[in-house]
Amino acid sequence: MSSVSEKITTPSGIKGNKEVQDSDTLHSDYELESQMANSEQIEFLKTLDVETLNTLDTLEDVESLRISSQPKSRSKRHTPAQVASLETQYRDAILKLRQYTKNQHEDRALFSGFENGFQDKMKIIDSNALSISSSVDIIGKYPYKGWPFKRAVKLSVESDTVYVIPSNDEDMYGICIDVDESTDTASVIPITNNFTGYLSASDASIKIADKLDFDSNGMLIKAGSGGKRMMNIVALDDAFTIDLAPDDATRKGQYKLHFVEVTVYGNRS
Repeated sequence: MSSVSEKITTPSGIKGNKEVQDSDTLHSDYELESQMANSEQIEFLKTLDVETLNTLDTLEDVESLRISSQPKSRSKRHTPAQVASLETQYRDAILKLRQYTKNQHEDRALFSGFENGFQDKMKIIDSNALSISSSVDIIGKYPYKGWPFKRAVKLSVESDTVYVIPSNDEDMYGICIDVDESTDTASVIPITNNFTGYLSASDASIKIADKLDFDSNGMLIKAGSGGKRMMNIVALDDAFTIDLAPDDATRKGQYKLHFVEVTVYGNRS
């Protein structure tokens, strides 16, 4: 009988001990939280002025004021599921973007010509000057006299300085493809290889396929208009005109510029 009683009472005794332990643990946690709360309240009270302290009657008032004075975080916290969804959206966006972009690390074959300036078939394309020249040519920078823009030029030495000035094809050194007026510098391509681009013409009579030459001002004229033909120059299109003063009747026709697209493919001298 006693053994049965022990079997019955023993579990209840264990249960009772566990409840006491749990109660002690909860009591300890409560005391710890109370101490922390009291410490925070004390530190908060130290920051208040006398007038504010006089308005506080109970600890509840202190706690309410402390909580209300704490800055509220406006940042929105994402749940783990939302974070995973955002990461998936980011990866999908990167994959879609890669369809339209290339980089030198993953697309080396595409960028293999980068060191050579993306040259194609030994050609250099100057988008500003609208000209094409051989990749073996070096575009020189020279001070200039006169107005050599889009004209044939020759070299002239004055006071130990090399200039370029407009010239006919007999003394021709190269073609001025661009002019920087801020530095008085002309960009010149020497006639050592083929050249294609727009050059200045003396008038608008030039037509496509006409054989051309340069006059003494370095401007294009039809071959046979005077002088010995030294260059192979062919018009690739009809000449066109730009009127810089179209609305000024008093200066009508005085400020017209003529240009024609040509190819220069060899020195005949």
